[in-house]
Order: sequence, then structure tokens, then C-alpha cells
Amino acid sequence: MKSLKKHIRNRVRWTFFFSFVTSVLMLVVPIYSLQVFDRVLSSFSLDTLYLLTIIAGWLVLVYGCLEWAKQRLLHATANEWREQAINLYAETGFTKSENGKLINDIKLAETGLQNHLATVADIPWTSIFLFVLLIIHPTFFYIAISSIFILMIFAWINYLYSQRVSSQVLASDMQTSILVNKNYLVASGFISSMVSIWKKYTQQSSSTQINYKIKTLNISSLSKTYRLLVQIAVTCVGVSYVLNQALSVGGMIAASLIIGRALAPFEQSVLQLQHWVTCYKAWKRVTSYNIDNEIKTEPAIPNGSLIANKVIYKYSNLNKVFIKAFSANFTSSHVILGANGSGKTTLLKILADEYQPFSGDIRIEGSLLSSWDSISKQKVIGIYRSDIPLTKTTIISNMAVGESQVYAMELAQELGLHKNIMQHTNGYDTELVNIEAQLSSSEIQLIILIKALSNKPHILIADNIDDHLDTRAEIALAKILAKRTEEGKITIYSAKKMNLISKAQNIIYLEEGSIQFNGKATEFFATRNKMKEASNG
Repeated sequence: MKSLKKHIRNRVRWTFFFSFVTSVLMLVVPIYSLQVFDRVLSSFSLDTLYLLTIIAGWLVLVYGCLEWAKQRLLHATANEWREQAINLYAETGFTKSENGKLINDIKLAETGLQNHLATVADIPWTSIFLFVLLIIHPTFFYIAISSIFILMIFAWINYLYSQRVSSQVLASDMQTSILVNKNYLVASGFISSMVSIWKKYTQQSSSTQINYKIKTLNISSLSKTYRLLVQIAVTCVGVSYVLNQALSVGGMIAASLIIGRALAPFEQSVLQLQHWVTCYKAWKRVTSYNIDNEIKTEPAIPNGSLIANKVIYKYSNLNKVFIKAFSANFTSSHVILGANGSGKTTLLKILADEYQPFSGDIRIEGSLLSSWDSISKQKVIGIYRSDIPLTKTTIISNMAVGESQVYAMELAQELGLHKNIMQHTNGYDTELVNIEAQLSSSEIQLIILIKALSNKPHILIADNIDDHLDTRAEIALAKILAKRTEEGKITIYSAKKMNLISKAQNIIYLEEGSIQFNGKATEFFATRNKMKEASNG
């Protein structure tokens, strides 16, 4: 990031340099007007007029070329920023930043470079125009300075209004929820109440947005009106000075043109200041992000155990501890049992590195799992949860990638899914457009399960592994789990059906996030049987 930041800053410096040169060349037309009205008209010299016109025309062409080069530079700078920043932060932006905020910041910074930097780069060189106005007549200088100050006040007021605008997140989230669950809501009769809540959020958000837009329009109209009044004032002052022979006609026209150019970037700031600030803050957040902390290791593919060491977990918005000092050594097949709310799903997500523990750690053969890169995790760990979404691509792409697709199709045959897939026109290459209409719940769950198994992972972590399985698929999965145990692989899962629970060599029983039993499955069931006998006796 340091090299990219340095490169972009160099490009920005060049943008300011181009703005300086083009600002100087913007004086060509005012100076041309000054010379024509003061020198040519008084001397009646056509030769002087032609010479001045040729020089002015050539300088304007130079200005046009430099302005074109500046715009191309800004466009290229924004593209380079986007490409290189995305390459650096794409994975981190989606996995580590809240709601992908880092990705949004990269896009905002790109917008700032491409759409707003040119105007910002013009502001420092306003001093050139102010200096020329001071030479023409001090009154014009004072008019320009006071006008800039008033326009900046307008810009600041509009910026403060923009900070009070509430987001439309609630309305947007509610709309998404309704669309996703529309069939259920219609069938259950809850659609009317949900739509009423959505209307409430939408009206609140719309009201806030309308109020902001009205205030923005008021400020915009006021600034444009003020700008025209300034132009009238400059003309009035200039004509009075001409009549009093304190200023030439050329000087009056030149002052009118120059003051318009001096005020231009500040007039734009009235509506754009909030965008400038937003883009700059996004740039600062991205460039100050410490990517060194996100460097991942690529360990050798392990064959040993997964170890949880004194893991404690609690949700950030709650004080309740969900997992309490959990320690275990996973070496073969382990099933996690417990009542609803006992912490099974939370524990499995911690073991899969989806949740980061409040304290303690998860290691594989001594290597900290959270330090692994994503490719290594993909090779070693398979994760199954019934709520993992499918993507709108082909069926086979949802099952596996690359060489793993062959094994994925073998699993589909074992689990009884192959026949159903082949009933689609394009078989495994069928594009999933409307997933719920094309696949049953059972088929969706089997595809997710196959994806978790397709890389033949050393460690399989599965929550409610028997969800939506028919008898054939359940029997086939039991065989797959038994085979994994024979191969020395680790399988950690939760299940409800005894046929799959019995395939585990070890059982961990949780109550309110604490281990109540951790040992051999035979010992667990023997203890349970004795307890039943004692209670029956």
C-alpha cells in the first residue's frame, strides 16, 4: 500500500501542476480582451489585432491540450487506484471489514480522484486570479474575497445539512426481507403487517430525504442568485470607474471574466463539499489500513489433530458468555450434542474460524488457524451449514471447482442426487436462475454438503449434518463419515438422527456452553443407559 499511496500522491501532484498551468492560461481571454479594447480600439491597428488573436488562439489551444491531458491523468489515476487497491484489499475487504466497508471506501476514493479532484486542484490557484484583480483595481479584489467567503459559508451550511440525513438502511433491509420471504408471508397472512412496517420506514426515510433536498435546493438557488448579484455588482463598479476614468473598458471586461473564474470552484463547493469530505475520509481509511496485520501463512497440509484451547466466546452486543473455557483435542470423528441453545452452532463456527473467540485459540498441529490464508483453509477444512446460500451459476460450480468436480459428481451418485440433476435439460451444467423453483430443499442441502466434501478435506465441520436428508442419503452419508474415520480424517458435526450420531467415535455434550461430557461414544451411551436403568428401577 505504501508504494501505491506514493504513486497516487505523485499523480495528484501532477494534477495540481496541470491545474496551475491551466489556471495561468485561463488569463489569456481576459488579457486578450483587455488588449483589444484598450490598445487595438485606440490605435485602430488591424495588424495588432491579428497578432494578438493568433497568440491568444495558440495559447487557448495549448490550454485545451493541457486540460485534456489533466482529465486523462485523472481517469488513469482513478483506474490504477481501483485496480491496485482491489488487488490488495479484495479478500480483506469482504472478510474483515464490517459489511464490506473497505470495498465501498475504495470506490468512494476512486470517485473522488475521477470526479472531484480537478475542482479541488483549482482552488489553490485562485490566488493567481485574486492577484490580477488586485492589479486591475483593489475593489475587485475585495469583492472577490468577500464573495469567496460567503460561498464557503453556503457550502459549510449545506455540508452540515447533509450530515443530518438519516440512512435508508431499515427500509432497504425490510424490503429485502419481504422479497426473500414473500411466499411464506403471503401464505401465513403476515404480508400486510410487514408491508405496513416497510411503508413506515420508507415514509420516515423519504421525509428526511425530502427535507434535505429542499434545504439543498434553497442553498443552491441562493448561491446562484448571489453569484449573479456579484456579477452585476462587478459590472456596476467597473462602469462607474470607467465613467470616472479610474479604469479602462478593457480592464472592466477583464475583471468581470477573471472574477467569474475565481469564484467557479467555490460555487461548485456549495453542492459538492460533502462529497469531497466523504471521498477524502474514505481515502484516509483505506491508505491507513494496516495490511501487514492481515498477512496469512500457507502451512503444509496437516494430518494431525485440531485443538481448541480454553476458548471463551461472547457476542459483542451481549454480556452473556456462550462458550465457557472450552478445551478439546479433535483427532477422529466427534459429534457435538446438546439441547437447543446449548452452544453447538456457535462452537462449530468457532472451530471453523467463522467466529473469533473472545479468548483462547484454535490450532491445527500447533499452527494458529486464524493465521492461515484462505487457499490453505479451503484445502484442509470443509464446512457445512444448511443456511449457506447457493450462487446463481451452474449446479456443478456450486458443488466444486476445478479437479474436485469429478469427485463431486461421484458424491452426487452416492447420495442419490445424480438422477435428479440429470433430469434438468443441461444436467450438471444447468444454470441456477431461480434456485428455489429449480431445486427442492433436500437437493439444495445435498449440494451444500457435497461442496463441503468435494476437496476431500482433512477436517469436516458440519452443523446439523442430517438436515433434509431422506433415508437413502442418510445411509450414504453414514458410510462416507465412516470411511473418513477409517482414513484418519477429522469430522466434527452435530446431528439429530441416531444413525449418524452412532458413527462418531467421540461425543461432546454441551449444556449452556460448557462441556458436560467429552469422551468415547461407547462410554457416553453406557452412562446414559445406566441412568435410564436407575430411573426406571
